[in-house]
Amino acid sequence: MPESLVISNVDAHPYQSVVEIKEKLSLQMENTVNWVDTVSYIVRSKPESIIELGAKSQLKKMIMQDYRDLKIFSFDDEADLQAVKALLSDESKLASVSSEYSFISRMLGVIVSTPNKNFDTQDYEKKVIIPYNELVKKNEDFKEKAYSPHIEEIVELVKRLRDILTAKQVPIIEQIDRVNDLLLEAKLGDQKDKILEEIY
Repeated sequence: MPESLVISNVDAHPYQSVVEIKEKLSLQMENTVNWVDTVSYIVRSKPESIIELGAKSQLKKMIMQDYRDLKIFSFDDEADLQAVKALLSDESKLASVSSEYSFISRMLGVIVSTPNKNFDTQDYEKKVIIPYNELVKKNEDFKEKAYSPHIEEIVELVKRLRDILTAKQVPIIEQIDRVNDLLLEAKLGDQKDKILEEIY
């Protein structure tokens, strides 16, 4: 059973096991996001607040269209970030939340959340599903060894991400935007431009 409640975008229900997480994440890559039901589930659970960890505050804007009374914060908005810090009242607590996800975990999130435009099943299997599963395995290995990749390895990982996004037919501009956000979230801002130049 997962330690935290995580809602699957496939059926808008919480994951019940590690096996189910793997199965549903694979399904999510091939199917549309069940956005309305997922948000409805969250709203029915009556959260005190919702915190968006992604970039551009898109989810916050979408939720606010239908649920204006909810307290929603976005990490991409400086005022919201300060409000979240005040809400938690303990900055070390906030730090543990932001560092909880490994670099590869963040990459996997980018892959899963990016819409697919490649409808060639064999090509998609070869260039998206198989590399994605390889990254999942690598992530598990890194976690088991408590290993953090060095900058050279990060460059190679981002190249794999680029290849997967290209296979999903994501436009280059959007790819660069997503990789840029990924590097910033991973606190690699000082290396960001160098990595982007090498890859794109």
